[in-house]
Amino acid sequence: MNQAVVRAPITGTVLEVKASQGDKVRRDDVLVVIESMKMENEVLCDYDGRISGVNSFVGQSVAEGDELMTLDIG
Repeated sequence: MNQAVVRAPITGTVLEVKASQGDKVRRDDVLVVIESMKMENEVLCDYDGRISGVNSFVGQSVAEGDELMTLDIG
């Protein structure tokens, strides 16, 4: 099975984690919400699959490119 890594597109603070390990997700589902410069930014899923790992939590500071989740594709 192929894996994809979901990365933070911007530097900010994690406001909400909307998917848990084992959840089935579809392309364009919102996985994480990050606040940056007082704006909320949704991190969308790029593939259909299942969450295999969650590396982010509410209140966490993230930098652009940080790994938020891993996804088993297919």
